[in-house]
Amino acid sequence: MAFGSSHEETRPTPATIDSQWIRAKSRWCIAVVDHFEMKYTTAELATRILSRYVQRGRLVELPIGHAARCSTAASLRIAMILNEQLYIPLSELVSLGQNRYTEEEISMSEWHIFHCLDNRILSPTIEGFVTAYVERFQGTTIVIPPDLRQVLEELTCLAIHGILFLEFPVQWVALGVVVLALRLCQGQDTWEAQVAVLYGVIGIEEGSAVAGGISEICARLLILLQHFPIC
Repeated sequence: MAFGSSHEETRPTPATIDSQWIRAKSRWCIAVVDHFEMKYTTAELATRILSRYVQRGRLVELPIGHAARCSTAASLRIAMILNEQLYIPLSELVSLGQNRYTEEEISMSEWHIFHCLDNRILSPTIEGFVTAYVERFQGTTIVIPPDLRQVLEELTCLAIHGILFLEFPVQWVALGVVVLALRLCQGQDTWEAQVAVLYGVIGIEEGSAVAGGISEICARLLILLQHFPIC
């Protein structure tokens, strides 16, 4: 589980970041989370911290190749602290990276990420937004079916695991989870009416870019369901 095979040797910039770059970083974060038996939301948070950081275009000045590697390790360590309240020794991350960087370089990257993002590190997660949106059902005509919460949990798990959704804002992914859960738990007519109510409460217009993005997220979740069906 080393950085070498999945981390490029060029310094990424906002112009060169694409889904392939994000997938490589996400895969490594998930592998480390599996190694330490942590929550997958930690890998999600780490990937989003890294994406926000690199989009600022201010990677810490380290030798070529080190910037991406150290920033990924640092983002994951920050996510572990925030999401797991767990401090992984720097020496372990250095070992996982096959000693391609030093403890001092990871520490430098951590400080630079906090400084670049103005210490606003704790991004909302898909799980958090799903919970918030379901709470908005209160006082509306949206009916919560008995099996909705279980379906929400399983769809959220798919969304967190899937690298198909990293290009979308986390709020959109969470709404996609909620919309598809309503669709799976209810009939077509009831589902469409209740989604319209949900969009009205949140302030989303039919035919907007947000609505289109949510539809695409639902379509991708359905593809995942073909391989990982909900029991």
